[in-house]
Amino acid sequence: MPILQRTQYEAPYLLSHSPNTESEARCARHRVPSSLAAKRKGFGGEVSQFFRTRIQALLLGLLLLALLPHGSLRAQSSTHPLIVAYLDGDTLYTWRQDNPTPRVVAQGQISRPLLSPAGSHVIFQVGDALWLAEVNRPNSAHVLVAAGMPGPARQVLDVHWLDDTTLIFNTFTFHPKRLVKQQFADDLWRADVTSGRVIRLLEDGQGGAFSVNPAGIALSLPGDSVSRTPGTISWVNAGGQNKVKLLEYAAVNTGSSQPFYAHPQWSADGASLFAAIPDPNLLYATQTIPPTVLWRLELTGKATRLGDVRADFFGLPEFSVTGQQVLYARRMGPLADNRLALYRANSDGSDERLIAQDAVGKIEPAHWLPDGLSYTFVHGSPGELWAQTGPILQRFPATTTAFNLCWADATTAVYSTAPAGQDELRYQTGLGGTEATVIATRRLGGAFSARRIP
Repeated sequence: MPILQRTQYEAPYLLSHSPNTESEARCARHRVPSSLAAKRKGFGGEVSQFFRTRIQALLLGLLLLALLPHGSLRAQSSTHPLIVAYLDGDTLYTWRQDNPTPRVVAQGQISRPLLSPAGSHVIFQVGDALWLAEVNRPNSAHVLVAAGMPGPARQVLDVHWLDDTTLIFNTFTFHPKRLVKQQFADDLWRADVTSGRVIRLLEDGQGGAFSVNPAGIALSLPGDSVSRTPGTISWVNAGGQNKVKLLEYAAVNTGSSQPFYAHPQWSADGASLFAAIPDPNLLYATQTIPPTVLWRLELTGKATRLGDVRADFFGLPEFSVTGQQVLYARRMGPLADNRLALYRANSDGSDERLIAQDAVGKIEPAHWLPDGLSYTFVHGSPGELWAQTGPILQRFPATTTAFNLCWADATTAVYSTAPAGQDELRYQTGLGGTEATVIATRRLGGAFSARRIP
């Protein structure tokens, strides 16, 4: 069993700029999107008490809700076993439904486990090195992308599976003595887990935040308001070739040193992308909220403006898988009231409907399930999750809280809860009243990844 140690170059914090990767959409995203990590500044450079309170509550909520479910409401039986890779303190385990005795993969200061689509491999990070293990082969953990391999002081940022043997990732450089310690390289790399070969697909400044799909890789680059350089959304094929620019947009202020990256979402058929682009100064709006424009971007290069909605900077629209509707959040009433409302609307901005409203910190943005009709949101205490399907609104799970909710397939939910003060990792089928099964009782908890084996 390998004992892994963290390297001296590991950053004390990491900001990710790619939370909408479709290949991992059902499960936990690993780091905070830079647009959400921005400090919200008021006019004159000072942060108001409202903004402070709002940022703290919304960021905590969005950290949890970025991990919310993407699955079907209708429970379906499956003969394919569930597999879960999870951390308990400094130990990484795998667990299989058909062989429920946990197996140790590695020990050390490990983070970010991520199973491959078919559950045959698991990657995880130790410091600035990316490790790989075969799930069914003991003592197989080894370094895939070594510390500094892409270049001096360079580390893996976002990493996602393209298929069961291929990884796509980008990098950043870390400078502990600089004010802005983390510098995104906006590059793109590919790693083959069978051969161990790692190749660069795009040079620095040519990649950016990315989202993978069998049709290709969507790319987002930020703009710069000082130089008036526009932000862009593009796509390339799986080999990083034949780049097509799909959209340019004015640079969006984030109130921080980190730039704004658009987060395009793939359509169900992989023929187009959907994107929500806010007004450049939405962050600073105090009374009238400017529109956020909704786009459909065909891979041929055709961009269609669908409409717009009035959304908050920290609750930007999320498209359903069909692209027909959006979910978003918007503050209600005077700033001093500190209230937030959740909405659903058609993707042309019409038929806006209120979902729920409450004080900031008691309600958090909603997320679609893959059917494009149902969605979930937290309302009440932390982890108090609600599911809405047509007129039916129900708690899920029915009797306990749920954190880091992950859908291993369309019907199998895996989540963390602590009904007796101790972390439990559970799974259950569907959103109805089915009984949950405990996967593991964890002393310290930690990240996890779940899949159904095809």
